[in-house]
Amino acid sequence: MRLFCLFISLVIFSNVHSETTKDIKDTSMSVIKNSPFASYSSEFVFKNGDNNLGKVIRTGLCCPRYYYDLYNANNTFELRGITRFLSLGFFDPFLIDIDIYDNHSSYVGSIEGKIITRSRAKFSFVDVIGNVKAICYLDAKKFDFLIVSPQDELKIIAKIEGNTYGDVGLIDLKFLSNETNMNLGFLKIFAAFISDYQESFLPPPEEIHHYHESNHYHYYDWDNR
Repeated sequence: MRLFCLFISLVIFSNVHSETTKDIKDTSMSVIKNSPFASYSSEFVFKNGDNNLGKVIRTGLCCPRYYYDLYNANNTFELRGITRFLSLGFFDPFLIDIDIYDNHSSYVGSIEGKIITRSRAKFSFVDVIGNVKAICYLDAKKFDFLIVSPQDELKIIAKIEGNTYGDVGLIDLKFLSNETNMNLGFLKIFAAFISDYQESFLPPPEEIHHYHESNHYHYYDWDNR
């Protein structure tokens, strides 16, 4: 009887785990930004089709600390990201650090911008005891972010890409793997943050040099030879 109960428990656990794993890859989402100019707060809504997947509310204006509050689909507060005051991110969003706290105000980890990197920007997702759970790289030529496993960077966890239209922006967060043990709330806060600073992460415009044909010719003054 005990063996039978153990077997049933294992089957149930396996099914629950499978559904949970399956849901991670299937919950790719769009992040819709509503950020009025010079507003104290901005809203970032997460949607999968017509399904509401929660939102992030950012508060703060022209100050060294911004708050990114994550709410689930039931409008229940889950996590808070606070940009770190004493960091180089005060001068450059590429180097910003965001400390993450749960709904009991307990520290649970951070998102950290790295100064030494071969890509245009690099961020690490770090848990409460300092373990890196994921690494994020910014594309060299466009607003695309790749989130990879720190153990094997060929294993892509997710990709973020999109556009901004002034006060309104739309980016897509696509999960490409189920094999991650990172807190997905961190990724939602990060998506809101890069959407908030999207103009900063766009590549600089290419310089166009105009050459006049006259510069390619040498004229000989026959009268003053």
